[in-house]
Amino acid sequence: MAEPGELDTRVEVYTLALDGRRYELVCAKSGALGVRARLLVDGEERAETVKELESLKLADGDLAIEVKVDFRRRPKKIKARFAGREVHFIPPEGSHLAKLERWERERPLRYASRHVLIATAQVLIPLLGLSALLRLLVPRVDWPDLPHLDLPSVPWPDLPDLRPDLDLPDLTPPQWLQPLLDAGKLLGPILLAVAIAVREIRKNRRKFAAREAAARASRNASDGPVEGPRAAAAEPRDEGARSGAEGTADADPERGPER
Repeated sequence: MAEPGELDTRVEVYTLALDGRRYELVCAKSGALGVRARLLVDGEERAETVKELESLKLADGDLAIEVKVDFRRRPKKIKARFAGREVHFIPPEGSHLAKLERWERERPLRYASRHVLIATAQVLIPLLGLSALLRLLVPRVDWPDLPHLDLPSVPWPDLPDLRPDLDLPDLTPPQWLQPLLDAGKLLGPILLAVAIAVREIRKNRRKFAAREAAARASRNASDGPVEGPRAAAAEPRDEGARSGAEGTADADPERGPER
């Protein structure tokens, strides 16, 4: 397998900078149906797992990761938590997850509305599609003529009725409420999908805001005060300039230049 720094289209490296450490999640296809995931911390491998047709789970200390893949074995969702709080890996450019996140960021309403569309289809297809299919197929089916079977009559014993005789109240809902109950069976999944979509939009906004804040903090840290060899080299020059200025100021103004 190619290392994270090598160019390999079969390998995708997802990165996370956290508490001064660099985490790398390396995902690649394995075999005919499997997916392999490795977790590297500062270049050192800490965990590895291989799964077929199911989610992959890795852990290292306070970091727990779950990777969900699609039918093409591409990561479609990565859930990560560090010490109880949610953290987010950055997908590589051109990956399937990067395209999904770009869609989330640029078209949040359209991305979240897929839940509503799926729920609506689940409600309408059984009502419209199945009934139309039955109307088309049932008249055209050539049902065979089955022979009439004269089955014997079984003399069942007369068993006593063991059910208690309870006078229960009539719990039939009123007529005006029945249409609302019938509509609730159809609208319930759609309303639930709307709630899920709204929750997902808010969650994605928090995720991208946290990622942008982390990127700004990283840029501010890199633009801090100059340290290292350049600062050390500049310091003697400054001291020389100060000592020269002090020597000039301490010279006797009445004395002329020495010959």
